[in-house]
Amino acid sequence: MEVSGDGIFGGILEPTDKTEWNVLFKVADSRGITALKELQLLLYDPTVILTEPENLFIIKNEPSAILTWDQVTGATIYNIYRSADPYNDFIQIGTSTVPSYEDSTVLSGNMYFYYISADNSKKLDK
Repeated sequence: MEVSGDGIFGGILEPTDKTEWNVLFKVADSRGITALKELQLLLYDPTVILTEPENLFIIKNEPSAILTWDQVTGATIYNIYRSADPYNDFIQIGTSTVPSYEDSTVLSGNMYFYYISADNSKKLDK
């Protein structure tokens, strides 16, 4: 990160799970008078209200399941959850930046239920 000669703060952030930063700026004039200001930097638009992904389609292709759904406007990432119970115990099994996901951890003979949520943060799948 740097400040240009004309006073523009900028730079490239390396990808991380972090999506917001509180940055403390200190400025001084030629007489030594200083001021501090804290600014919040966000890598997402907190005003965007996302809808839930619709039309989830699952293709069982043992030993995996391929999930697809309609893209959500404004979403930058989808969180994928799975459970053996249709009403409880959903755990996050991954993320995707596109409206599809391959669950390669399915066990033969088991029934799974999936839940997808859309987000607009810049998280990365690990």
